[in-house]
Amino acid sequence: SQITVNKCDANMSVEISPVSYGENATAEVRLPSDAKGNVTVKVDGKEIATYPATGSEVNITLPELKVGNHTAEITYCGDGKYNQITETAEIIVNKKTTVMTTENVTATYNDAKTLEINLTDGNNAPIANVEVIVNINGAETYTTDADGKISIDISGLTPNEYTADISFAGNENYTGTSASANVTVNKASPKMTAKAKSFKVSVKTKKYTVTLKTNKKGLLEQGVLFKLSLKLGQFKRRNSSCESRQANGCHTQA
Repeated sequence: SQITVNKCDANMSVEISPVSYGENATAEVRLPSDAKGNVTVKVDGKEIATYPATGSEVNITLPELKVGNHTAEITYCGDGKYNQITETAEIIVNKKTTVMTTENVTATYNDAKTLEINLTDGNNAPIANVEVIVNINGAETYTTDADGKISIDISGLTPNEYTADISFAGNENYTGTSASANVTVNKASPKMTAKAKSFKVSVKTKKYTVTLKTNKKGLLEQGVLFKLSLKLGQFKRRNSSCESRQANGCHTQA
């Protein structure tokens, strides 16, 4: 008599853990330890690759995918003992978390100083070319550079204490995040220079120059209060006239 031995169905399981944007998911495929043949992989209907079934576990690295839910279709093609079998599994790609860092800053009015902002992902990789809103004395939008950084000049702010509210709203790939910093702008200390000067009485128009500068440049259209201390010259009578010894004025005695 003839004995027919039929193939059996392979006991196959597939597990895929969620990943974040920019990461590769891994499909863990478990088969009978004596299974031979190949395993093929499709993602969202597109065939990705074929792998040999060696041992009871096959780990398959999947390509980077967009944020969202995807479908993996894993097919064990069978061999002389086992029938072909197909299993599906969900691939979950989450948005990547973000971290924003900044520090409190103190500046002097009109002196070069910047507020530094740094935006990275959860793995400390810089996030470039994304918009960040910074509200110090009114909201403005800035774009991170190739290193995920933003530098904001605060030297022109009116002397005061501010709170910088910084926010990244997130996008299709990254979660939002925010941070804040204290910004203090102190008044500048101006420097005034003036030289002692004597004037002749005979000169009707007398000009006196005072220079007022801040830590960076001269001040324009600023009021300066002058307090003059006049010293009258000593005089004596000679030939019915008087002469001044200090040229500050001529006065006749009674």
